[in-house]
Amino acid sequence: MQGLTFKIKELEKVVEQKNLDLENLEASHGKVMKKLSVTVSKFDEQHHLSANLLAEVEKLQSQFQDRDAEISFLRQEVTRCTNDVLVASQTSNKRSSDEIHELLTWFDMNILSRCWRFWQRN
Repeated sequence: MQGLTFKIKELEKVVEQKNLDLENLEASHGKVMKKLSVTVSKFDEQHHLSANLLAEVEKLQSQFQDRDAEISFLRQEVTRCTNDVLVASQTSNKRSSDEIHELLTWFDMNILSRCWRFWQRN
């Protein structure tokens, strides 16, 4: 009987130790679950921020493409206007050259021929 009583006390100690271990495990499990919950919340927050950042990058990329197209258009306009100015300048220079040529021709025909006639008479 004393042997059984000893055995029962031993088993009760083992059960008590196992209960203590189980309580410690449950406490550790609670701490781990709390940390996991915080980690998941932070991950969700980072995921949300990443999605917002990606949307912002796509928006900026679209704006960049729009500006790039606008710059290309403006460059073409500058080139076209420059060419128009060059053509106008060349036309003006040609007109001035033609007017000078006409003046010299008139001068040659009128003034020089009179001088020639005058010189021949004298």
